[in-house]
Amino acid sequence: MAKQSRVRIGAFTVGLDTAERWVRRYFDESNNRVIAATRGKLRPYAYPVYDRFQTGSDESKLHDSDFLAPLLLNASPSIRAVFNLQAVRRQLEEALAAIPVTLTLTEAAAKGTLASLLTGLFGVLDGPTSTLDVGLTTLSKILHRKRPRMIPLYDKKVKDCYYGTSSRHPVQPVPRSAPDGPFYAAVATCIAHDLADQPDQWQHLAAVAPADVPLLRVFDVVAWELGALRRDA
Repeated sequence: MAKQSRVRIGAFTVGLDTAERWVRRYFDESNNRVIAATRGKLRPYAYPVYDRFQTGSDESKLHDSDFLAPLLLNASPSIRAVFNLQAVRRQLEEALAAIPVTLTLTEAAAKGTLASLLTGLFGVLDGPTSTLDVGLTTLSKILHRKRPRMIPLYDKKVKDCYYGTSSRHPVQPVPRSAPDGPFYAAVATCIAHDLADQPDQWQHLAAVAPADVPLLRVFDVVAWELGALRRDA
């Protein structure tokens, strides 16, 4: 039980009780709505406005409104970004269609298909078609909603958990910057390993969140808080 009292995310660990408190606070819909309706310095968390944002598209289609979903996670796509997302819309939809809706990140890792599937999606950032102003953060926050069991959310806080020069960071810097697609797949593979290696901890945290919240969304909340600290908590 001592080992199960903490949960590891990349280079860092956090007490399970602290992680549970973060999850409960973030996914408290009633409190988020109260804060949203109240003047003051407190800001509501994005659940459930990001998660239930209605765009009129199905699981493998990307309407223009889907490109605006990152706004609800404080990742505003620029006008240039929307133009360039429109330019790769068909390519993204084809790559999404290749990923079964029910496939989970850990299942894909176990099958050995994780890297190819995610590189197929995020490789648009490395291709000849211009995707100026579109980065991993924006694209992951668009695509996570389409495959919430398979596509992890990504931002600087998640990066800080997995990418660094310390011996504890599983993704180490290389002399030349890695292309975005393979880099994202490498981070996602590490996330899959962390989830698979700690099933009891993540099952516990998932049970704390509302029933409609996928595990990768719970994971992101804990990773964001821990990455913000950049140390064990």
